[in-house]
Amino acid sequence: MSSSESAKVRVSSVAIIWIAATSLCLSSLAQEEELPECRDGDVFCYTQTGHKLFGDGQHAEAVEWFKKAGDNPPAIDALGFSYETGQGNPKDLPKAFQLYIEAAEKGYDQAQFHAGNCYARGVGVGVNDKVAMEWFRKAADQGHPSAAYNAGLRLYDGRGVQMDKMAAVEMFKKAAEAGHTGGMYNVGVFFLSTRGPAQSDTKAAEWFLRAAQKGHAESATNIAMCYMSGRGVPKDKEEARRWLEEAASNGNKQARAMLDTNYQGEGLGSNKPDEGHKIMDNPKEL
Repeated sequence: MSSSESAKVRVSSVAIIWIAATSLCLSSLAQEEELPECRDGDVFCYTQTGHKLFGDGQHAEAVEWFKKAGDNPPAIDALGFSYETGQGNPKDLPKAFQLYIEAAEKGYDQAQFHAGNCYARGVGVGVNDKVAMEWFRKAADQGHPSAAYNAGLRLYDGRGVQMDKMAAVEMFKKAAEAGHTGGMYNVGVFFLSTRGPAQSDTKAAEWFLRAAQKGHAESATNIAMCYMSGRGVPKDKEEARRWLEEAASNGNKQARAMLDTNYQGEGLGSNKPDEGHKIMDNPKEL
């Protein structure tokens, strides 16, 4: 599902150079990734072929392969995406929702995530925060990173579920451990901001660094401030500048402002969420 609440995949081709023996000329050929040869009835291969074609922009052909895969949940979910976006099928949000639910009820985590997004945003169905949370939780229980992140946001502010900030942190940890950079950031902020024995500057810096290395601009800004103040890492102004430049190149206005003023200040302040950092990466779901 493509929106502020989803994720994307790209497939690239490779260029090769070869020498023609008869002419001794150099030529450049584009080597296209071959489609898999599917045996009759191999629904997994049909689905894989559909995803390859869809990624290459051949949406109508992809839809035919998804249809050929029958009741394979990933193929049903992919058809839902086609109807939601109008790629390969006429745009039909109720139909998209119906297909997402069909695949979700078969236990497919990506479809469960999509069903949660439909209920969260009113895509083909009325908005229902409670049901959205139920689907996000089901997908999160299967290890879906964005579903865990969305569930964490909802637990944090009590949308569709009773507010429970510690349960939210556990969801953010689940998302972070599965590679979600927003989850990593929020876990880092938790360790930095919380009071009592759970507080850990070292763990906060570790999570900020992991997310920053994946291109998360807010985390790059926070790890820079950790290096400036020596919180969780040794003081190192060169590393601080390096991460501020990285954050600024990714559009972080705070990092740009700090660079423009030669990063005046002491870095991250005390463990209060309103001093130099925030508890949530972004109130919008993915």
